[in-house]
Amino acid sequence: GYDGPISQEIYGHHWRVVNNDLSASTAPRTGPSIPRMAGIVANGNATFLYGNHIHDIQGSAQECHGIYIDGDGNYDIGFNHIHDIRDGNGLQIYVNGSNGSVVADDVSFHNNLVHDVSKHGINIADNARRQIAIWNNIIYNAQFAGVRINSNILTGARIHHNTFYNVNTALH
Repeated sequence: GYDGPISQEIYGHHWRVVNNDLSASTAPRTGPSIPRMAGIVANGNATFLYGNHIHDIQGSAQECHGIYIDGDGNYDIGFNHIHDIRDGNGLQIYVNGSNGSVVADDVSFHNNLVHDVSKHGINIADNARRQIAIWNNIIYNAQFAGVRINSNILTGARIHHNTFYNVNTALH
C-alpha cells in the first residue's frame, strides 16, 4: 500500500516494533499511485524500533526509506538490519509540519547495519532540532553520504563510533 509495511500515525505514542521482517518489493515504481513511504514510518513518544530486518523497499524515486521519522517524539532505534533500499535513505529524520509537528527532537540511531541504499545511509534533514545521537552504526554501499546533515536548527548532535565504508558511490 501507499504507507509501507508499518506506519505509526501522528501521535502514535508508546509503540514497540521489534524483530519483524519487512519489505515492499512489489510496490509500484511507475504509474498513477506510486508510494512515498518506508519500511517503518514513526511519529510519536516512547517509540522503540529494535531488531527489525527491513529490506527491498521501493516506490517513488528517492522517497522510500528504511526507517523514516516524520514527527516530534522520542525514538530509540537500534539493532536493525536495513538493506536494498532501492529508492531512498536507510534511516531518515524529516519533518515539514504537515504531520502534527514542526521539529524532531530526541532521536537515537545506534547499533544498526545499513547497506545497499540508493541515497544516504543516515539522513538528518529538515527540522531535526536537538538530542540527535548516532553511534555504533555500520553503513556501507550508500550512493551518497554515510551521514548527511541538512537542518539549519540542529544543535548538539552527537555522532560517534560509527563505521562508514564505500559511501558516496554515485560519485565514483
